[in-house]
Amino acid sequence: MATLIDYKGLKVLTPDPTGGGGLAIQNDLKLLADRLAASQYVDHCRLSFVNTATVTVGTGNALSGNGEMNIDVQSPLTARITSNGANGLDNGAVAPGTIYYVHVIADASDNPLPVASLISLNTSPSLPAGYTHFRRIGFLATDSAGDIVRFQQVWNGLTRRYYFAENRDRLQVLTAGRATTFTTVDLNSLVPATAQSVMLSAAFTNNAPTGQPSDRMALLRSDGDVHDGTLHTITNGIGSSFPLTEKVSLPCSSQQRIQYRVSNNAAELTLAIEGLEDEL
Repeated sequence: MATLIDYKGLKVLTPDPTGGGGLAIQNDLKLLADRLAASQYVDHCRLSFVNTATVTVGTGNALSGNGEMNIDVQSPLTARITSNGANGLDNGAVAPGTIYYVHVIADASDNPLPVASLISLNTSPSLPAGYTHFRRIGFLATDSAGDIVRFQQVWNGLTRRYYFAENRDRLQVLTAGRATTFTTVDLNSLVPATAQSVMLSAAFTNNAPTGQPSDRMALLRSDGDVHDGTLHTITNGIGSSFPLTEKVSLPCSSQQRIQYRVSNNAAELTLAIEGLEDEL
């Protein structure tokens, strides 16, 4: 007689466990399930922008955060930040200028509720009644009006890349910065605590283009990197009428910050966030 194994969300029909072959297969399946749990997989479940109040989660599979359940998203899910509960915000009303985390949620009972999405201020959301498991599959940011900032999420595994699709002025985190000692730039209006790196558009204007190259630089580094290990240097000797723009990628601290300085007090640096890499 065949036996149905349900181990950490992996369900397989196996031969009679009283026989040696059936027992060996069950043990192998348990080992496979343990390895899958250790991988913390997320396969597809891609997050997409729909409009300023709505996102969707594509089909796919994700292991719950506690490693106990495979959450199978068999059809796209629609989440609205203006509603509450399943496929909405877990608590309260939407806030402007805020990072929200997006999850898929599931019910492990014998008569389960439908798989749903959930938006939360936290990486561990407040689950609606009846739901028992969750897994974060992305994030979204709201602007000063409480609207979702337009984005594109790409890649299908544990690391997701985001590109923001807004005008540059809506993505600026530093405007005409003139600090000549390393100074912190907060990125937390657009960058979640789970981000691993950030992609910036850096526009450097040097209003005093004469002198040594060391007097014509803007420097960027990760927050707290006192040894300049992630230092990125932009040199502009052309002059104020010709700002130099470069694309810069930097590791991002869990405090969502980087640091910058310019080499003379007549220089200016403007930074805008173009995208980031988020680790699920």
